[in-house]
Amino acid sequence: MRRGCARRVWSGFLGLAATGLAAQTLALPASDPTGIARGGAGVAFGRSLEAASLNPALLPTLEGRFAFYLAGGLELQDVQVTLQSNQRTLFGADRNRALPAFGAALKVSDRLSLGLKADMPFSRHVRLPLESTARFFGDRVELSAHRLELQAGIKVTERFSIGVGGGLARVSYTAGTTLRVQVPVDPAQPISASNPSQGLAEFGVLESGDKLAPSFSAGFRFAVNPRWTFGGAFQGPLRVEQNWKARLDDRPLVTLANDGYGTPPPQATASAAVLAGRVTPRPGTGEVLLPWRASLGLRQRVNQLLTWELDVRYTGSDQLKVPAQASLGTPSGTVYAPELAGRRKGSAGLSLMAEFSFGKNWTVRTAGTLDQPWVEENAISPMLSGGRTAGFSAGFGYRALGGEFLMGYQFRQTQDADSAYLDGAWSRTGFRTTGATTRYENMGHLVSVGFKKSF
Repeated sequence: MRRGCARRVWSGFLGLAATGLAAQTLALPASDPTGIARGGAGVAFGRSLEAASLNPALLPTLEGRFAFYLAGGLELQDVQVTLQSNQRTLFGADRNRALPAFGAALKVSDRLSLGLKADMPFSRHVRLPLESTARFFGDRVELSAHRLELQAGIKVTERFSIGVGGGLARVSYTAGTTLRVQVPVDPAQPISASNPSQGLAEFGVLESGDKLAPSFSAGFRFAVNPRWTFGGAFQGPLRVEQNWKARLDDRPLVTLANDGYGTPPPQATASAAVLAGRVTPRPGTGEVLLPWRASLGLRQRVNQLLTWELDVRYTGSDQLKVPAQASLGTPSGTVYAPELAGRRKGSAGLSLMAEFSFGKNWTVRTAGTLDQPWVEENAISPMLSGGRTAGFSAGFGYRALGGEFLMGYQFRQTQDADSAYLDGAWSRTGFRTTGATTRYENMGHLVSVGFKKSF
């Protein structure tokens, strides 16, 4: 009966995931091969060093006095935008990042265990081609968090344990946008009736910064019986408040006619070159706040072959914050970037994984994940995305040389999202949306290999 229940849960999840695939989330399920192969599930998975990185309460369940794993891989993302009116598809760049991970645990006594983890809980990086009309809402983003935490797990009773973790995370943020500025006859003076605009100059402005943020986590584990385990974990938010820096990017200066499309008079190009030396990039105000996450997991060891776990989670995405886009000071005033308006909301998700043990040497893992959207439809953008997310994972472990070689892979499937808000035009009267439909697609991959050993 229990096996039939597990099969029904698994089949139901796959059916749900197949109906609701969309754009990627900012959070990574894990950074290590085992966590990636499990799709981020594992807050109740005892006797697993990788699961202990999700829930420090699992540290007392580890066998042996000392254990560690070391892993490295790639996190890849890609976007494409298609303007439906001409069916031209443009692909993003800046597609991959290194994905390091490390974990270690030391059993101090029968009741106290210590742990150390280094991972990458958040990553988002997109660079749109300059031909995209969505670039006025942002043409580049690089957002990442590299975290290092010291953990402690305490066995309260033989069946119940708690754990806490604390450390630091380096949060890095870079955002770019495209702005257009009117070019008057005399670029050193404000635009007026006697100093009219000859055309437009297009500039790229970047804002960036990175800073350390405090990080903390906590969790619990309760063994219902030898086959069933219930666990929960909480990952605190990461907040960075600092003075951002802004600069012009290295794109060539582009000049256009006042309608935003044609060729300006020849003297406008010369005036735009002078104006470029008189503009002042100004960073947007605000903080980076990466959201908290709470998870509950139920794990069953069906037999010596199969163990499965279902995790449900809630992410406080309504609290996600990034600074406003950079602006540009000119002799005629400050030029601001347009922004997509839309309410952010918290989102629920789930991960279902299965782990198969074949003999003494091989372990095979597979998982599926599904997360709700965390922004309204009119606020989904190529920069931070925010739509419904689904992922499919697989991996294995092979015991050799006194340890275990690990591999994990996840494919994050996407579904087309159509928006009437991303296509824009910018003339001398300012920016406006055209109402033309833009199709936005986004997919990603995680791959990692590593080695684990216990003493």
